[in-house]
Amino acid sequence: MEVINNSKTFFYISKAVAWQVEQTNKYVYIVDLSNQQQYKFNDIAGDIWKMISNKNLCLKYIKEISLIYDAEIKQIQEDVDCFVNQLLELNLIKTYK
Repeated sequence: MEVINNSKTFFYISKAVAWQVEQTNKYVYIVDLSNQQQYKFNDIAGDIWKMISNKNLCLKYIKEISLIYDAEIKQIQEDVDCFVNQLLELNLIKTYK
């Protein structure tokens, strides 16, 4: 499944997922309850996950991350698309419009 990033694409966390942010806010820990697979995200991946949990627009992630990490929007767009596609393939997140 490939994501089309546009101003109307939203994501939400699957109901089969439990997660928490470490107190230092450095890591996000995720467990897929359907298969007990565990994940640990940091840096940009953790930031994207937290933005998804807040139900922000996908386009907003890219702008915010480019500002936080002082990176080109085009590169951030490619990285976010890749990561979001991985999350969708793993059924950790879903889309809605």
